[in-house]
Amino acid sequence: ALLLLGGCQDKICQTYDLNNPVYMSYEDLRTAVRDTTPAEINYPGKIYLFGDYIFVNEVREGIHVINNADPSNPVVESFIQIPGNVDLAIKNNILYADSYVDLVAIDISDLDDIREVARFEDVFRWDIPPYEEGSVVAEVDPSLGVVVDWDVEEVTEEIERQPNQFWPVRFWESSFVTMDATSSLGG
Repeated sequence: ALLLLGGCQDKICQTYDLNNPVYMSYEDLRTAVRDTTPAEINYPGKIYLFGDYIFVNEVREGIHVINNADPSNPVVESFIQIPGNVDLAIKNNILYADSYVDLVAIDISDLDDIREVARFEDVFRWDIPPYEEGSVVAEVDPSLGVVVDWDVEEVTEEIERQPNQFWPVRFWESSFVTMDATSSLGG
């Protein structure tokens, strides 16, 4: 009786979370690096020591600049906004940082006048932000810019029951798999 009831259903409802990409245009990305007021450290990443300063990555947001001249009383002096930043290095007073697909060079010789001095476009692999495991990701179009976030939407859709699908077991598909496995063992 259970198999016959399943055979009466033509459609099945399926509900899932769909991650729709939120884009930042390449133009906005390439003009977004700026020195701002100190910000709270929420999601620290890499840490880099340079002279009396500590540079702390805020994952995918930028870099905190901390004056550590007095280690018993470190002072957060500024925050360098760098969208998509996860890594950093410093050489000859130039801070190198990734910004999604680009590599940015920032002059830090005068920490009161931090400024971008060079940008190398499209040097890193195109990447998307993390999303909840098991959720579905909508189609991503790299031509629209970089994906900076997700707009999560609950989607319910009807899918048609396949002719060989019994509710809740796919009898025919599983028996074919079994026969294939048996026949490959020489049976």
